[in-house]
Amino acid sequence: MGGLNRLVSLTIRFNWRSKAKFLLLAVLVAVGMTVFLVVMELSRVSSEDLDDAISEDIGETGTYRIELTTSFGLTKDVLAKQVDAAVTPFASRPPLMIEVLPAITPECPPYEVLGRQPILIVSDSAGDPADLPFGQELPADTEICFDGQEIPAAAVYLPSQSEQGKWGLGLAVDSAYREVVALSTSQPITHSFSVVTNNQADQRDDISHAVIQQLEDTALRQGVDIRDSVFVFRADTGESIRSASEGIKLVYALIGWGVLTLGGLGLLVSEMIVVRERTWFFGLARAVGARSKHIAALIFADILLVLGAGTALALLISLLIQPAASSFAREAFQVDVELLQPATIPQLIAGALLVLVLAGVYPALIATRQDPLDVLEPRVS
Repeated sequence: MGGLNRLVSLTIRFNWRSKAKFLLLAVLVAVGMTVFLVVMELSRVSSEDLDDAISEDIGETGTYRIELTTSFGLTKDVLAKQVDAAVTPFASRPPLMIEVLPAITPECPPYEVLGRQPILIVSDSAGDPADLPFGQELPADTEICFDGQEIPAAAVYLPSQSEQGKWGLGLAVDSAYREVVALSTSQPITHSFSVVTNNQADQRDDISHAVIQQLEDTALRQGVDIRDSVFVFRADTGESIRSASEGIKLVYALIGWGVLTLGGLGLLVSEMIVVRERTWFFGLARAVGARSKHIAALIFADILLVLGAGTALALLISLLIQPAASSFAREAFQVDVELLQPATIPQLIAGALLVLVLAGVYPALIATRQDPLDVLEPRVS
């Protein structure tokens, strides 16, 4: 502990004798760290907004639709549990079950807006109705009728393009009106399931195999060819757009880490000058018994002191500019920004370590190789 105290004391004394250099280096680190925080927050905001837009328009990554041409003689609830058990190893959350009723014309006369539409009853894997924004997205003044019976528009929802990719084309209806809808057609009800894996890799074959294995015995008992009854489609699209989103994240990361790398190189140049100025000290220290680890520790302590002061200054700057940054982002881009995100702090620490390694390793190697004789008996040219 005494040795550590002496090391810290000596480092502070050295920097106190060169206050202007220390201050300039701390400001350099603070600017680099602040720019890093700003770039990382810009990356988070832009990528989250872009990912949300992509998910809304073309579906979440790894979205699949499983279509079953038969219920295999199972009730709706049992069938849902069977499929849920099959896809659990792949799904990021429980699947949705969609009962698909054959296409009908759901409008009251004069049938001018919607045309023929399959009717969808959407529920979760437990059989409970899905929480959908019923009453929204319908064309204005649309009146809905099933089997000659008018039902409220608040019980009907026109799925978005992304949802139709996951559930299939159709009009979603509140499950409370399921029996009314069923009376509108004599054709059988089919079932499909929406599964989200959040995995970019194509897992259609794996999901299909798992569902077939789960229902194979039931299909045999019903005399149904299981392989002609289970179909798996990938519902998410737009690989090029997703790649562009990843490219944007990469560009921001390169800018942020590039700024820190430049800061580290700046400290490296500064520390090389310091090592040259203190050649006499390192040589003398080696002459009186200091080991290489002591010299290296002094070099790294010097850099750590600058890093600590610069990082603290960067955090202070971030706190001071946070209100202005938030106000500007809301007015200009309608987004909320927070420079000091909890997830950014580990990255900031990693960045500080990167700067420490860049600025410290080579100067430490030079200093520890200092020959004591260069000080005690200078070479004569």
